Amino acid sequence: MNRTRLLWVLSALVLGPAAECSASIATSGTLYFTRYAGGLNVNKVAFSYDGGSLASSFGLAAPVNITTTPGADGIQFDPNNGHLLIGGQGPAVYRVNPSTGSFTSASTSPAVAFHLEVDPTASFVYASGIPGLLSRVPIGGAFGTAGTPITVAGPGGVITTIIFTPTGKNYYTMSGSGGFGDFGEVSISGTTATLTPLFSSVPAAHGGEYDPLTGSIFLFGSNMVTQVTGIGGTATLAASVTFPGMAFDQGTVDGAGHLFAASNTGHLLFMDYSATGSIVGAGTYADIEFLTSFLDDIAPLVGPGAPPPTPTIPEPATLAVWSLLGLIASAYGAKARWRAPIA
Repeated sequence: MNRTRLLWVLSALVLGPAAECSASIATSGTLYFTRYAGGLNVNKVAFSYDGGSLASSFGLAAPVNITTTPGADGIQFDPNNGHLLIGGQGPAVYRVNPSTGSFTSASTSPAVAFHLEVDPTASFVYASGIPGLLSRVPIGGAFGTAGTPITVAGPGGVITTIIFTPTGKNYYTMSGSGGFGDFGEVSISGTTATLTPLFSSVPAAHGGEYDPLTGSIFLFGSNMVTQVTGIGGTATLAASVTFPGMAFDQGTVDGAGHLFAASNTGHLLFMDYSATGSIVGAGTYADIEFLTSFLDDIAPLVGPGAPPPTPTIPEPATLAVWSLLGLIASAYGAKARWRAPIA
């Protein structure tokens, strides 16, 4: 695969509070992503990171096409069944079986579906323009029920991205595809979403994701990634990093100190901030690789729109340990009964 790699060494002063982390953490997995043009628009790619700081520390495999929907932009998982939810670049959300590529649709009219966000109850997915009207589509059961229009009460009556958090406050962005928009709080009650702007003309206020590791929100837009701290309280634009030539759209984190951001230039940004909890400062690693032309959004790795957890089968050694603990407990007359996990 033709790759362009840029290694960024970040050594700026830490500008805001960060989680206490100790060392870089290796990781690997699969990212699901969309392309905004050119067909073959729902895809996945394997990645790996060895925890180092070399140009070769992070790598991507060749992307694999899953299917082609009539349009593709935002991408989330339906946590109820592991299917993909795709913003169709029109008045529809598509639900895609990632194993077979088959898909069905649900109307979002009059809203057009670009950015998506699954709500914390796993009952709905919100679809919006960039910026545009808002629609709430039922998920989890039989898919296809038309979405309910949600009135946006706030500047312009439009919204781009909703960012749910466990803090008691939820947030939003409102901007066009180039960023430089509003970031603020959103309160959804019934069929009304009320916006309270906090900051305006923020370059990265386009896509956004809550990070459970640091309690921050990361914003992705223009050529910038911004870390917002004080989530749930007094929000602060704590740190920003500019990557010349990029056009970030949406991104995600893995909850272990790693960040991924998709640029419409076709590049994927990877950042490891696990050692510091901040995207700036010594110890933060970043790498940019070319992934594919027309790259649009990537699916969450954490949060309501992340894939459901995969059940794990204990290794034989683990079963042996549990069995041994059970024998010890019995020998000493313990009242509690130990039971080995069932494979």
